Amino acid sequence: MLIAALNQQNDTIEKYYRQLPSAIKMSPFSDHYTVTSGNTTDQYTVDDFLPGILLLNSWQQDSARLHVQNPLKLPFWYSILNGKKVIERGYNDALHWQGSTKHNKQYVVYVNYIWANKINEKVAELLDPGGKLHVEVTTPRTVYPGQTADININVTDKYQQPVAGVDVTAFGYTSKFPEKQNIISAPSHDNLKKDILPLNRQLPACHAPILFPPAGLGCLQV
Repeated sequence: MLIAALNQQNDTIEKYYRQLPSAIKMSPFSDHYTVTSGNTTDQYTVDDFLPGILLLNSWQQDSARLHVQNPLKLPFWYSILNGKKVIERGYNDALHWQGSTKHNKQYVVYVNYIWANKINEKVAELLDPGGKLHVEVTTPRTVYPGQTADININVTDKYQQPVAGVDVTAFGYTSKFPEKQNIISAPSHDNLKKDILPLNRQLPACHAPILFPPAGLGCLQV
């Protein structure tokens, strides 16, 4: 059996002579493959999304981190910029990088690689998330009158880390209130001490106001 790796112009990149069943390592310069056995020929087109290269970023205190997820171990070029200045560049199949975000330092990472005989680019912006606290609320899409519902409130800092000792005030109101009417005003902490409830308690659908306490390998097989 003959396996041939070809580009968009049908130029042969590589040839393999194998017996079935067989597996070969895929070439980043190949757009498609042909498999010939006797008088029979079949063709396989390379999936553009197969490499699965992802740029994963995170923050911890005053540091930004970047990890390149590269399951196929494809070689890639990378450049890391601080503003308009290139502070690091290289050629590898793996990257774990960390930089300080003090003094409002912000970074942009460019990763270029070849797949299906095309140059592909991934970009990650390691920007200071800004702000002091981020509140994420998860609620059911629909709550009926008289029904109780679980409401999850997650408070994180600008580095996406959980924050302890945070007071969160939550309101609930029905659609019978005019949409543009200002019906909500944040109550003072002193006036609502008696209404402090456990965070995990089920709340009535239209109960307001309530003060919450701190929340604490590329392979072609034929």
